[in-house]
Amino acid sequence: MSEVSQRAQSFVYGQFLLIVLTLIGCGSLPQFNLVGSSVLSLGLLLGAWTLATNRPDNFNLNPTPRAGGSLHFNGPYRLMLHPMYVALIIALGGIVFMNTCIVSLVSWVALILLLERKAALEEALLKERSGDYERYSARTKRFIPFIY
Repeated sequence: MSEVSQRAQSFVYGQFLLIVLTLIGCGSLPQFNLVGSSVLSLGLLLGAWTLATNRPDNFNLNPTPRAGGSLHFNGPYRLMLHPMYVALIIALGGIVFMNTCIVSLVSWVALILLLERKAALEEALLKERSGDYERYSARTKRFIPFIY
């Protein structure tokens, strides 16, 4: 296994560990509240829009490009490079609001940092593969439309 493949795989394992810690970090289920459930819903809506735009079999949990995968530049991809990462960050942010737990908060922040590094690797690999992606990424922000 190459160094890039090992790094990519470690991002995936770390991502799932941090998701679980964010969800159940304090050993109890999130307690419903309006702010948390609204933020969670916003993340789920963005995730649904992303899946409606880019079919699920085109996704890859691993940041290495999928063989035979196609690039998408419409829907939420017009606004950001990684809408599914953003959907995950927003949805789990809602869980953090509902957990009010330091373990969940720290895990969520660590997940954001991990997704930042995972996105950078994915972008580098996609730029090597496609000039279209290089042009697209030069004009589109990573996570926050028009800002970052």
